[in-house]
Amino acid sequence: MNQKKPLFPEFPQLFLVKIFMRLPILKPQEVVRILKRIGFTEARKTGSHLILINKESRKIIPVPIHKKDIKRGLLISIVKQTELKPEEFIKLR
Repeated sequence: MNQKKPLFPEFPQLFLVKIFMRLPILKPQEVVRILKRIGFTEARKTGSHLILINKESRKIIPVPIHKKDIKRGLLISIVKQTELKPEEFIKLR
């Protein structure tokens, strides 16, 4: 069978839950700033979402640009898409 490769195989799953739960709630502009530091560029703005592209890794990440903060669930998803460890992502803040 084709099994899904773990995102961070060096860490046990429970440890990852604790790390991700420590992620702060960020403003959309802070998330965009971090993504730009790791090589993402603005491709377009569609409605209230800014679409960022990394040409090297060919990844596309949409970030909602609302007045509200980006909560943990969405931030976890964005961090996983970047393939950075949560600590590395927050250090770029």
